[in-house]
Amino acid sequence: MNKLIGVLGISILCCSSPAYGAVLQRSDVFSFDNSLPVENATATLERREDSVEFSLNTTLDSGAYTVWWVIFNNPESCVGGCGVDDLGILEVNASAFWATGAVVENDNLGSFNAQLGENQLPTGEDQVLFGEGLTDSFEAEIHLIARTHGEVIPGVVQQQITTFNGGCPPNTCEDVQFAVFPAVSVPESSSKLGLLALGGLGIASVLKRKLNK
Repeated sequence: MNKLIGVLGISILCCSSPAYGAVLQRSDVFSFDNSLPVENATATLERREDSVEFSLNTTLDSGAYTVWWVIFNNPESCVGGCGVDDLGILEVNASAFWATGAVVENDNLGSFNAQLGENQLPTGEDQVLFGEGLTDSFEAEIHLIARTHGEVIPGVVQQQITTFNGGCPPNTCEDVQFAVFPAVSVPESSSKLGLLALGGLGIASVLKRKLNK
């Protein structure tokens, strides 16, 4: 989780929802080896009023993998962008914990999805590295870390896809890919947007009447 690069392929795609608008972000997926984008790989993060949900589709060697949430609840306290150097800064209020895991078959296609509510943590052994979870679904900077657990080991697969060092040793566990989602502004509630729209229509109708006089 090296200090993260400035050329991140990130965009906000849309906003819509009943209470607060849901914000959907897209990020390229990057290799830990060289910080370059992984070809034909993408990640999305949907932020809602009190939860987030990601989808990560990428190319990986066959084997067992986990994906980890790394959350910087107060990214404004990071120094020069949020990265591994900021995890120990108390004001950043960082957390790292298990999100999901799966076995990648010989087609090398990795597909991962997970949802997280505010103030929630997984309860399994070796699943929470540190921190107390997500405190605000819009204000946190969120990183996704894909971690290899090597070749599938019969009888150990469940540990390989649900814990930080499952299967290691004899295999070697290491972080291989990541995606980054910066904090976003809290969207307008739909009720406010509706009032604004009605107000706009009202103003337009008044102007129309005046122009027709």
